[in-house]
Amino acid sequence: MSNSFSADSRATGDEFPFVTLSTFETLAEPASRQSGVEVFTFSPIVTQELKPVWQEYSLAEQSWLQDSREVAVLNPNGVFNASDYLPGSITPFIYDLVGTAPVPSVGHGPFLPAWQTSPPPFSPGFVNFNTLDATFLPRVFQSMLAVREAVLSGVENFAGLSSTAFKPEDHEEYHKQVVDYDKNETSTTYDHPHSLLMQPIFKTLHDHTSDVVGVLSGVVAWDRYLDDLLPEGINGLTCVLKNTCGQAYTYQLDGNRVSHRRTDRVIL
Repeated sequence: MSNSFSADSRATGDEFPFVTLSTFETLAEPASRQSGVEVFTFSPIVTQELKPVWQEYSLAEQSWLQDSREVAVLNPNGVFNASDYLPGSITPFIYDLVGTAPVPSVGHGPFLPAWQTSPPPFSPGFVNFNTLDATFLPRVFQSMLAVREAVLSGVENFAGLSSTAFKPEDHEEYHKQVVDYDKNETSTTYDHPHSLLMQPIFKTLHDHTSDVVGVLSGVVAWDRYLDDLLPEGINGLTCVLKNTCGQAYTYQLDGNRVSHRRTDRVIL
C-alpha cells in the first residue's frame, strides 16, 4: 500500500505532500480485509513552511472523500450506507483537539494531518486532524523515522480513531466473529488489544534511502491473528502474547475459536 503513493507521485509528477491517490479506497479495502487492519490512514509529512499551502490544497482536493464514500457504499463486502455519512467540508486547517474542539496546530512542525482514510470517515471534519496530537504517536513516529521500517506501537485505546469510520455495532460484530468474550455493561471490543502499525512512505519508489515524505498507518487488532489457528478437536491451548512495552494478553485457543481470558502487566 505505501508504495502506491510513491508510484502515484512518480506517474503524475505531483510532489509530496501534495499527493492524493484516486484509487485509495479501491486498494485499501481488500488490503484491510486480507490483513485484518481496521482503519488505514495516509498522512503526508507537512512542514511549517508548507502548512498554509497544504491547507489550500486539501480544501481544493477534498473530492476524494466523496469518491471513497461512493466506493464504500457500492462494495458488496461492506456495511456502509450513504446515510451513514455526514455532508459538509473537511476541516480547513491542520488541527489538534482541545477536549472535543478542533484548534489550529501550532509549533514548528512537522505535522501529520490525516488525509485519506479507509473506510472513509463518517464526518468530513476528521480530515486534517494532526495525528501527532495523540500522546503516543510522536514516539512511534520518531521510532519509524529512526529505523526507516514499519513499527508497531504498544496497545492503546483506538476507540476514537476506529469510531470515525466504524459504527460501534459493526466493530462489535467484527470481533465477535473472531474471539469469544464476556460482555458486561461497560466492556466493548475496543477493550481488546489494538496497536498501530506505522509504515514509512518514501519519496522515490523502491528507494529506501530517499526522504520519508509520509506514513501509512493501520489499526491492528491482536485478536485477528489468533483466529482459526488450530484444527477442530485441538482444545485448551493457552496462548500468552507479549510485547516490548510491558504488556501481555492471555487467550485460550479451542479449535478454530479463541477466547480472551485476561490482561496482564509484564515487568521487563
